[in-house]
Amino acid sequence: MKHVLLFLTLSLVCPATGLWAQDSTYSLRYEIPRGRELVAVYVSDSDCAWCRSPEFRAALERMKVLLEEQARKAGMTFSVTGVAIDWEVDEGYNFLREAGEFDEVVIGRNWFNIAAIEYLWGDDGTRPAIPQVIVFEREVRIEPMNASFGPRHVLGRYVSDALLEWIKRGAPVDSETK
Repeated sequence: MKHVLLFLTLSLVCPATGLWAQDSTYSLRYEIPRGRELVAVYVSDSDCAWCRSPEFRAALERMKVLLEEQARKAGMTFSVTGVAIDWEVDEGYNFLREAGEFDEVVIGRNWFNIAAIEYLWGDDGTRPAIPQVIVFEREVRIEPMNASFGPRHVLGRYVSDALLEWIKRGAPVDSETK
């Protein structure tokens, strides 16, 4: 007897944001990046009430799917990093787990964790605000006993309401490689 499986994608509009929420979610791939990689870094903390709203969480998940698709079409790998600037590591970890899947997480030490220093304080023109998403492209080279990363080419920084508006527009990235 043959079994036929049907896969349906349900799409709903979230009234509060007007965003399309789909049942497809970002799935970790556990692959070593090689060549061009599109990276999204989500920075927040467990005290961010706005970040806990169902509408925002749906938008964040949608962003991951949209960026992954754009990366795939451009021949790039994709990864997403979750950063919780909580002092308490357990609180930050639980907060990020509730927010979905991340390829990498950085938690603890408040505004002075390694990711906040690298992505917020270390780049010119950055506003230390949450929630924030930084999207960049980099070149990953893997050689025996060595991995190197080319310079980051920041494609966009999105904070609060601008973040939701960007996702509503399909999370477009400005890359000359598209």
